[in-house]
Amino acid sequence: MNKRLLKIVSTLAIMIALGMLLIPHLLPESATGSNLNTPVDPHKPTLIFFMNPRGAPCLLQKKLLDGVYAEVSSVVNIHYAKVNEETDQNLFYQHGIRGLPSLILVDTTGKEMHRFSTGIHEGKTIVDEIQTSLHH
Repeated sequence: MNKRLLKIVSTLAIMIALGMLLIPHLLPESATGSNLNTPVDPHKPTLIFFMNPRGAPCLLQKKLLDGVYAEVSSVVNIHYAKVNEETDQNLFYQHGIRGLPSLILVDTTGKEMHRFSTGIHEGKTIVDEIQTSLHH
């Protein structure tokens, strides 16, 4: 490898390493804190948001979900299942989650009502799919 390319690669490696150390401190508390779930109403279905609280796609999905929070939380509970929370691991296994971000709507008994495709969804799409699932 020539010296210039080696210098670029080593600089990028240092930047990535520093970023991994700094990112958790730069994230808002809502992205890393454990108080992300709405109060549970046993009479409402639950939207489970499977996420990595430090992953860029999941943070973007959270931001989009936050944009429609009032509308969504009025009809469903929202549970943020995080990969780094030991108590959420069973949910990942139970629902066969293999990619993030993932959203699943379950009824009051835990039965799956709607599974969104893995990936990022606009707030309007989330609202529309929830409304459709609730009116079937």
